[in-house]
Amino acid sequence: MAAFDTAEHIEELEKAGFEHRHARAIVRLVWRSHEALLNSKTEHKIDLLRKDLDAVEERLNTKIDGLENRLLAKLGKLMPHA
Repeated sequence: MAAFDTAEHIEELEKAGFEHRHARAIVRLVWRSHEALLNSKTEHKIDLLRKDLDAVEERLNTKIDGLENRLLAKLGKLMPHA
């Protein structure tokens, strides 16, 4: 998302005839909205990444369990039973 230049926006509103205090209030409200949207998108992306990481962890655990079982089977063949 592009940077939000508050000073630039205040200046534009003042050029359009808004008083400085009104321009500042409008820009502050727009900034809060912009920030809330950015935070919402960020949280959504974090949730997606967590789901991806959970899936990767599950696949790795499955592979590790398979390797462990194969290793134990091979060791069982090499070691005499007591």
